[in-house]
Amino acid sequence: MIALTLVLIAVAAFLPVRLNGFILFDDPAYITRNEHVAGGVTAAGLVWAFTSAASDNWHPLTWLSHMLDVSLFGMSPAAHHLTSLLLHALSGALLFLVLAGMTGRLWRSAAVAALFAVHPLHVESVAWAAERKDVLSGLFWVLTMGSYLRYARRPGAGRYAAVVASFALGLLTKQMLVTLPVVLLLLDWWPLGRFAPGRQGAPFPGSRTPGRLIVEKIPLLALSGAAGAAVFLVQRQSGAVKNFDLIPLVPRVFNAIVSYAGYLGKMAWPFDLSLLYPHPGPGLSLVAVFISLGALLAVSLAARATAQERPWLVVGWLWYLVTLLPVSGIVQVGWQSMADRYTYLPLIGIFLMLAWEAGERAATRRARQVLSAGVLLLLAGLGALTWRQTLFWHDSVSVFARAVAVTSDNVMAEYLLGKAQRIAGNPAEAISHLREAIRINPRFPPSFAEIAPLLFERGDAEGAIRAYERYLQLEPESASIHNNLGYALARLGRPERALKHFDAALRIDPLYARARVNAAESLAALGRDAEAAEQMRLALETDRTLRRLP
Repeated sequence: MIALTLVLIAVAAFLPVRLNGFILFDDPAYITRNEHVAGGVTAAGLVWAFTSAASDNWHPLTWLSHMLDVSLFGMSPAAHHLTSLLLHALSGALLFLVLAGMTGRLWRSAAVAALFAVHPLHVESVAWAAERKDVLSGLFWVLTMGSYLRYARRPGAGRYAAVVASFALGLLTKQMLVTLPVVLLLLDWWPLGRFAPGRQGAPFPGSRTPGRLIVEKIPLLALSGAAGAAVFLVQRQSGAVKNFDLIPLVPRVFNAIVSYAGYLGKMAWPFDLSLLYPHPGPGLSLVAVFISLGALLAVSLAARATAQERPWLVVGWLWYLVTLLPVSGIVQVGWQSMADRYTYLPLIGIFLMLAWEAGERAATRRARQVLSAGVLLLLAGLGALTWRQTLFWHDSVSVFARAVAVTSDNVMAEYLLGKAQRIAGNPAEAISHLREAIRINPRFPPSFAEIAPLLFERGDAEGAIRAYERYLQLEPESASIHNNLGYALARLGRPERALKHFDAALRIDPLYARARVNAAESLAALGRDAEAAEQMRLALETDRTLRRLP
């Protein structure tokens, strides 16, 4: 009954997702413009899922889940969102069952699972279709914990194989699960009590020395190491992992410290949440760093000092610290300083601390009644905030407008909002936000590529040309921008300058048929008819060649 209730409150809190569409950030690469996913579940798609490193990741089961949605529901965004919601709700119910099985504490376990089910910080994971990997990996995380509970109760090779299999499947959805073996070791200490060799009445017959418990985790740690290395190599090769010359080590460490504390602040006060939080780089306040570090050390020391009497504090705190480490930003992937989706699994540790500590301190019947009422009010408030936050994910304009509204100098949010406004048919709004993105960071090439055609369409050809030229100063080897700049110059009656850029585009990409057609037109305008005819011939030949390619 409790498990079903948890499913229902999760569904109720996130129900607006059924009205939301796809957004232009990652959703096209993962779903709407991914030809392999768009084909549904096929043999070729299955091979691609296990061999592809698309979108800077290797997560074959995540790809297959998107393909299955397409096979079942087509490209309906509502169906994709509801699938993610049901996976999240199921994870919350299973989390309750696993924690209750480990501890025997129904209501405390229910409180942890309920906080997990309705907290606004989880909106990004549930409401963003491309983050299916979050909710799917979360389900496998909890299933692995459940398999481990069965193994701890009655150790055996078959039950251990189930743990390994569940964990391996989880790693095939998202490699953030690499820290799970460490969390299982923490659970061995509390609440499983397996660090108890020879103790009378030990709760689990597998109780053994710490050394043997670590050895027991070696197969899981080996899987973690292999998965972590694989995703690092994929992201490093794609350029998603930023070099230290772009973001030096010291700012990364400082940002990680502030983010660890910042996530706790957002957990306690979940307002002004954003899809994108810009990275401060070297400009991060040292005062914020030292305050955050002091707060983290204070909690760590308090948890350590009470480890024997209140083991849930140190277990929950280490759960949070360890699981957040892969996405702390020390190995920087992308340009964000932090991300709400990164808290999806780490906050379970904090919820565990809060639920058990509150339960221990409510010693009288009256205190427990007050606590129960307080928890219900808290969950109602969090559910309302989650409902409200989910509405901001209705479409690309609303989600990026929200990011712009609650952050400052957010170049990526301004750029994406400009792009979304252009797609929505609002060119004036698009230009305004793209100009703001350029003001914030005049060395961010995509803003120039996006604003140039808008300026050209609105009659500001010279402005468009300047934007294209600025892009090429930053990224000179772009065939498409050379072609677009040449086209703008040709329309202004400057065929000689245009031809230089068409030639540059063809030097970079000899199979660029459109650039050959444009070059032919400029050559004809210059009276070089024979060369124009040759370019048209080559364009037609290129087109036929491309049509024959698989």
